[in-house]
Amino acid sequence: MKPARAPKRPATPRAPELPAGWVMPRYDGGGIANIGSTVLSHFGVEAPLPPLAAEALPPALIHGARTIILLVLDALGYEQLRARLAEGTAPRLAERLAHGGATLAPLTSVFPCTTSAALTTLHTGALPARHGMLGFTLYLPDRGAVYNMVFFKPEWQAGPELAPEGFVPEPTLPQRLASAGVASQDVNLSALVGTALSRIFTAGATTWSYVTSADMAVRVRRLAEAADGPTFIFAYWPSVDAIAHRYGPGSDEHRAEVAALDFILDRELLGRLPPDTLLLVTADHGQMTTSRERTILLHEHPALLEHLAAPPAGERRVVYLRVAPEHRAWVRDYFARNFADAAFVLAREEAAALGLYGLDPLPPIARERIGDLIVLGRDDWQLPFLHNVDHRAEPFKHLSIGAHGGLTPAEMLVPLIAIRG
Repeated sequence: MKPARAPKRPATPRAPELPAGWVMPRYDGGGIANIGSTVLSHFGVEAPLPPLAAEALPPALIHGARTIILLVLDALGYEQLRARLAEGTAPRLAERLAHGGATLAPLTSVFPCTTSAALTTLHTGALPARHGMLGFTLYLPDRGAVYNMVFFKPEWQAGPELAPEGFVPEPTLPQRLASAGVASQDVNLSALVGTALSRIFTAGATTWSYVTSADMAVRVRRLAEAADGPTFIFAYWPSVDAIAHRYGPGSDEHRAEVAALDFILDRELLGRLPPDTLLLVTADHGQMTTSRERTILLHEHPALLEHLAAPPAGERRVVYLRVAPEHRAWVRDYFARNFADAAFVLAREEAAALGLYGLDPLPPIARERIGDLIVLGRDDWQLPFLHNVDHRAEPFKHLSIGAHGGLTPAEMLVPLIAIRG
């Protein structure tokens, strides 16, 4: 009698080779995902990930700190900052770096390197695969619609807003720190205070609002000066991102914004920190410049759309597609035949095997929100899908110059500046 055959296990997808020059997200001590764990570990709280490696944050800088400030300058990428420093746009920071008053190291963002995903990691310390905020827009199967994950509303269609409570199944850093008696303060732009995303991020913290970069810097300094015990301060400045989207990360407007920050932060914060304070300055992602000539408008490809089970979601640089199993080979072939030089296609399982989201296999929350196929723009290509039919007549009136989300160094690398009071 022949022995019964063991049931076949599904084949584990091999991690494909990525295009040369792309930057993988790091979750091992070299990425923004490790900043939260550094804060938690320093204050004696169990951390979900390893802390920052010593080459990113010298241990002597954090040793003995009673207050840690994390200032996030949205979209100030490492490559863009290095360029501004080299050309003399940020002379005060350059002076501090040259004379040992600050350290500068590159970190990676998360994948996709977009605000909703990266800020959720920075506020929770959790891997993208665990917190589930995995794109600017996401198709939510339980809602049957594509939702904007910054505004928590349907993307250009009727439908109810999302309630932020419970959407992210991970505690915030302030909620984790409370168990160790650490006070948490959150400093945010007045227009963002109380929004759905901010309500998720600030859970457990005392919130303070500001109007410009000037009163932001003053507020952060005063909170550090007033701290009478272990304290964590999170501050967020969105305008670098807004400027880079509108004018491009290599524009004069971008230079002016960085120059203004260099002056304000140096005058009000960098040189006036209490001695037991550590200031960490980073970004959620960088940016790259896009063009009309390197754009594929997915809504202009009806044959492709007919093979999808839902409208595309994600980013202009990282598109999530929901495709029934019997159509996946056809969709991959469509991109290979028509957009081989512009697009790189991964199955969700291949992305997990690469470690793009930090876990393999992916938990259900990530599997549901990513979809089946992931299309990344090669080089500086973008693949937008305009959900608003009225915008399709003049698409480039509604597509910004700066973009991010992909795996190029311009998008993925961010700075970590460390300054001890």
